[in-house]
Amino acid sequence: MDNRYKIIVSNKNLYKEIELSPEMTFAKIGTGIDCTFRLLKDLFFDSIELSFQKKAGIWSIVCSDNLYITTGDVRKLVTKELAHGDIFDICYRESNNPVVTIEFLLDFGGNRKYERLLHIEAISQMTIGAASSNNIVLKSTFITDDQIVCVRKNDGFEIKVIKSKYGVYINDKKISKAEHLGYGDFISVSDFTFYLSEQGLWTEIREDFSINGLQYEDCPNPNDYPKFIRNARLHGKINEDAIEILDPASKPEKPKNNLFMSLLPSM
Repeated sequence: MDNRYKIIVSNKNLYKEIELSPEMTFAKIGTGIDCTFRLLKDLFFDSIELSFQKKAGIWSIVCSDNLYITTGDVRKLVTKELAHGDIFDICYRESNNPVVTIEFLLDFGGNRKYERLLHIEAISQMTIGAASSNNIVLKSTFITDDQIVCVRKNDGFEIKVIKSKYGVYINDKKISKAEHLGYGDFISVSDFTFYLSEQGLWTEIREDFSINGLQYEDCPNPNDYPKFIRNARLHGKINEDAIEILDPASKPEKPKNNLFMSLLPSM
């Protein structure tokens, strides 16, 4: 089954997230009028076009003639096959000046069911990662040797990323240093997502997820969030009573002329 991907296009003046749905096979990003996703021309010195095409389930990128791809070495690539977690720069061919940074990621978003509640009220510090010694152990195919430390603060936790292959995101923004996770915030580690509330830390019920030293409870709910319970006493009923048709009011008649009343003012 084809996956849903996300492209992040950014520079010092631009940040744009673009979704590639599973049914898409082609998309063009740039300043041209024929681009699928258009960028503001005033943000660039010259026109740019980046074509994304999918063959056999694999996406690749092709640059326009005035651009090239650099991955940190001496090579200047025109095209590149893409995989989850790729980050690279697009530069102008003549000046070598950077244009944008491209991040290509699997889109782990969508409908999530936060049905497992971790009780962390008495925890001053907890760890998340791949090693079995962590409080929260993640065993996804996208997790390798990830390690995250969460230190208790008055209104949440301070998140420290020790190591992560694909990065850690808070409220869909990638973090590079210690960041605050407050009540009502979401944190994502690869394809695992958590929601912090005053009750505790909510996440999905998964087989590739285990817990050490933390109490938890599962609260499976067949309804989608937000919960909505309709009053059972309310029942819709169609009124089938006959509609009474009323006769229109009689048309008012103009008063007839009266000779005496006509002469009265003059008298």
